[in-house]
Amino acid sequence: MTEPCKTLTFEGVLNDLAEKVKGRIPSLDWLVGPEHIDSHTSPPCVIVEPVSESFSDAPSAPRSKIPGARYTATATVQFHCWGKTYDHALEIRAAVAAALWHVSRGSYRVTGGTWFQDRDVTTKGRVYTLSASIPFPVIDAAENVDGKTVEVEFIGGQNEMVFPSGQTVVGCSS
Repeated sequence: MTEPCKTLTFEGVLNDLAEKVKGRIPSLDWLVGPEHIDSHTSPPCVIVEPVSESFSDAPSAPRSKIPGARYTATATVQFHCWGKTYDHALEIRAAVAAALWHVSRGSYRVTGGTWFQDRDVTTKGRVYTLSASIPFPVIDAAENVDGKTVEVEFIGGQNEMVFPSGQTVVGCSS
């Protein structure tokens, strides 16, 4: 039996990712927002920076089965993996990439990475920036299921979405 993860929201996804990464690297700091890049003082750390979103004209399958889904918004997110050395930064990068896969069972995509070159930050360690795309259904909250507002939950172990009515959509990879 699987346990439901948090509601499929941007912050819910980031919290699930943080939990997985900290499970592998317990001493790691997980901070959200670009303001932390200049203010954080030491590794190990992941600084999450939302960058942009793109929208599809219609929800991609199986999101088209989600009541009220109007579009799929794909967020581009950068994960600044800050380690003491290059190898330590790559260890953190591997933990983030693995968490992206485990939380979504492959529907979140790692799209690339670069070494962070800001001299003020890199004197305190090495920073690898991992980029990923994370799709979300854009749901019309005015539409409801069984008299309830649609609230989608992601079941990480089974790659399913479950609605308050008990309806299940399986295979949420886009």
